[in-house]
Amino acid sequence: MSNLAPFQANTARLQQLEAENARLQRTHAELRQANEDLALARNRFADLYDFAPVGYLILKADGAVAEANVFAAQLVGLERTQLIGQNWLNFTQAEDRAVFLAFVAHALSTSVLGTCEVRIESRQGQVLDIAAHARRLQEGDGQFYLYLAINDITARKKMEAERAQLLQENQEVLAQLEQTVAMLDALFDGAPVGLAFLDPNLRYQKLNQALAEINNLPLEDHLGHTPAELLPFLDQASTVDRLGQVRETGRPLHFQTESLMPEDPIHKRYWWAFYYPVFLRGKLWGIGVVVMENTPQKRAEVALRQSHEALRISAERFRAALSISPITVFMQNRALEYTWLYNETFGPQLEELLGQRDDDFLPPEAVAELTALKQQVLESGQGLQTELAQVHQGQTIYFDLKLEPLRDAEGRITGIIGASLDITRSKQAAAELAVSHERLRISEERFRTALKNSPMTVFNQDLDLRYTWVYNNLLLNSPEDFLGRTDAELWGPEHGNFLTRLKRQVIESGRELRQEVQMMVQDRPYYFDSVFAPYYDANGEITGLIGASFDLTEQKEIAFELLRQRLLAEALADAVQAVHGSINLSEVLDYIMSSMASVIPHDLADIMLLEGEEVQVVRSRGYSQRRLTPSVIPVQVPVAQVPVLARMLVSQRALSLDDLQDEMALGVDWVHGYLGVPLLWQKRVVGFINLMSTARAFFLPEHARKLSIFAAQAALAIRNAQLYEEAQEAAALQRAPAPGPRPARCREPVALYLQYHCGVFAAPAPAQARSPARQPGEAPHPEPGGAGRNADPAAGTAPGKAGGQLDGRTAPAIGGRRPRPHGPERGSAGAERARIARGGQRGALSHHARGADQHHQTRAGFARAGALHRAGRGGALDGGR
Repeated sequence: MSNLAPFQANTARLQQLEAENARLQRTHAELRQANEDLALARNRFADLYDFAPVGYLILKADGAVAEANVFAAQLVGLERTQLIGQNWLNFTQAEDRAVFLAFVAHALSTSVLGTCEVRIESRQGQVLDIAAHARRLQEGDGQFYLYLAINDITARKKMEAERAQLLQENQEVLAQLEQTVAMLDALFDGAPVGLAFLDPNLRYQKLNQALAEINNLPLEDHLGHTPAELLPFLDQASTVDRLGQVRETGRPLHFQTESLMPEDPIHKRYWWAFYYPVFLRGKLWGIGVVVMENTPQKRAEVALRQSHEALRISAERFRAALSISPITVFMQNRALEYTWLYNETFGPQLEELLGQRDDDFLPPEAVAELTALKQQVLESGQGLQTELAQVHQGQTIYFDLKLEPLRDAEGRITGIIGASLDITRSKQAAAELAVSHERLRISEERFRTALKNSPMTVFNQDLDLRYTWVYNNLLLNSPEDFLGRTDAELWGPEHGNFLTRLKRQVIESGRELRQEVQMMVQDRPYYFDSVFAPYYDANGEITGLIGASFDLTEQKEIAFELLRQRLLAEALADAVQAVHGSINLSEVLDYIMSSMASVIPHDLADIMLLEGEEVQVVRSRGYSQRRLTPSVIPVQVPVAQVPVLARMLVSQRALSLDDLQDEMALGVDWVHGYLGVPLLWQKRVVGFINLMSTARAFFLPEHARKLSIFAAQAALAIRNAQLYEEAQEAAALQRAPAPGPRPARCREPVALYLQYHCGVFAAPAPAQARSPARQPGEAPHPEPGGAGRNADPAAGTAPGKAGGQLDGRTAPAIGGRRPRPHGPERGSAGAERARIARGGQRGALSHHARGADQHHQTRAGFARAGALHRAGRGGALDGGR
């Protein structure tokens, strides 16, 4: 057996080596497969890197190319192997090198992605514009490299240059157009012939001074009126009918016409007229009018013909002319007896009037004035012209009367010759026109008076939805801010495009639309009840849009404010009920903390209870969400070391600060707004509620008022819970067999927020300094590391719900309880405290049943109140953070 031992040992060793060899072979196979997968991934990445349509470069700190892909090498006209090792600065244009060097230096000094645009030149001399994006990375050798991604933006730069050139060319064309318009305006205004443009409704839009003088009316009186309104004496067939023919057919008309002017009702004036259509974007924009008077030529022709025809032809022509005109011509002798009369418009026939006087056939009331005028002409030898009104068969007829003395060959006055023109129609038309103007004026005055002090805006827009008229605008300073502009140009794309869609719908459908519209002007919302309707011309075609908007902003704001106040009041009432829903001190504190977030919005909050002249934090909110880890300090801090608490302790009133940084050093720069309120019970401060915000001047007087109301109920609930626990302790002491040595009570250290909130950095004090002589009724001071009642010796933490949570750590049990009574106190003061505790228990239990059920129901109301507060303050921070 001794001879086989070495053999057996070698056999065992061989088996171990074979097993190890098998394991190594498996490991080798796994490594080989991993290498193949790695090679495949590397090849895929290399293909993506090499053939990407973006240039990739790795530059050293001195600008030398350490690595490049195919596209980057193609940009400079080299093979990739030729590009490696060259300095990329050599390819950059000389005028851009300073920019690129500054860009590289900045990119190597920071880890932030940088971007710049420079020009590079390839080996073939081609200049390219590139956009470079760079980031600094540190390789395994410890050196910093610059990872560079470049895009060819040459085409984009070229397009931008072409666009700038086109813009310049457009500006030049616009300047030439303005010069052309100025020359045309000068030619239009200075032309020696009458020129005008009429809109499709045949109303004057523009005319020159020559035409105004021809019509014998001021130029501004023409605008907005038709020729028929201003010139009723014109031949309608030569004006209105021909203008309508041009408008309907779109063809020009060239003709001659004649008319009698009011200032000379006897002699006609002759005109050469040319009417032509004016089109804009394929649609009739208006009608152009060219008028030139040729009265002198016409009158010369008439005089020449009269001289050729002699007296017979002239007499016949005279009679023919009078037969178709409302003119009566007559002669009378010095006795004012008619000797000749032609074309009498009313009354007896010609043969009946000869030899008669006016008082033989005219009403007495008309004879006196007419006779006095004729006597004046006979006596003075001077002619006159006047207007007369006569009543014939109940109808008033107006005449333009012209009287001249009739002389014989020696110049003696033998009678009078006269002519009367019936101007009744002209008078009636003028009166009707004046009535129409007065009605229009009164209507416009009523319209403007009605809208002057009302929140109503009325406007017109053309088919391109550009404003042509605005009255009583509420959002801009003057109507000129609207005119010629679209909604998109006035209100921006968001609101403007919305309004444009609504108005396009009205124009396309031809139906009125009413819509409530919200607008944002200088970051303030405005609400309008708007009505849009199509605007029709005289032919029933839609030529634009008319609209009216009623300002609902004030009503909306009042409704929002009422809703916000109602929801906040409901949230405050629900929160107070929830706080009184328990007599367990820990649950009461939890209810206070959870309800407070919905009553007043905030970012950080805590509850502090007062023990003598020191305070301790029993609940906090918002620190763990901000990943803060406050230092552990003694459980109690003197109130005098916290200025804001000391001020509230003295004033017993709420304290609001716009910026807590101005009051004390906090150690962080993002805490600003502060609101604190003391917890008062029987006119004594028993604690504090502190709220903070990251926004300056966040808390309002309204917040302080609501928090004070809430704090009064919270203090009452806390004292009820404390008295209930003291009563429980007193009952337990009475059931105990005998008082033994009392263990020392201890409060745990608390993770206090004051390092950030109040700037207090208190180190743990020695036991002797932290244990002053107790006052009557004060709890014993804990020794460092000691264990209190119900303490866990292993963990050093009070069990159950006595502590609550503070930034993720267990908070201490609530302090401020009276010690267990011993000796005589158990029978007198202890019984009194038990009686008070039972009364507090009954008061607290009165709300417990409904408070427990309503605790979760009030969450929706709290959320609504917080949302309304954020809306009113422009998105303020809520209390949940």
